[in-house]
Amino acid sequence: TFEVEVTAINDAPTITAISDQVIIEDASTGAIGFTVGDVETAAGSLNLSGTSTNTTLVPNGNIVFGGSGASRSVTVTPAAGQSGSTTITVNVTDGVATTPEAFLLTVTADNDAPTITAISDQVVNEDTPTGAIAFTVGDPETPAGSLTVTGGSNNITLVPNANIVF
Repeated sequence: TFEVEVTAINDAPTITAISDQVIIEDASTGAIGFTVGDVETAAGSLNLSGTSTNTTLVPNGNIVFGGSGASRSVTVTPAAGQSGSTTITVNVTDGVATTPEAFLLTVTADNDAPTITAISDQVVNEDTPTGAIAFTVGDPETPAGSLTVTGGSNNITLVPNANIVF
């Protein structure tokens, strides 16, 4: 006869797969659900953390966790005006062992509308032009010199469209 002693070891926690995500610029992923578990540790006692491989696109602080127990979620919010790809790694730990789950987040560029500063109402005498009216145009994706500016009159008898010159 002999005696067998089985020594317990810490089993790593588990996390379900998180699928790759594609979102548009200036949006968030919304809550992405996943499940965590561990043989020795209650699911509610497991801790989560997240990292981004492209912190310009997604700062690590923009990876936010929710849920409780085994049912957890992660919401990822890219930095404003940024597009591109990053790998987001979600880590679950029981304090001894850590299990990672990574997914690719692709943020597609959104064609933002160009901007124009306000132009105040104008009052002129009959048969007199307004003179130059200053305004500024801009666009996040297009240089200002490449933008096209057009104008139109809602009363072409009073101000013909051909008389609006940029």
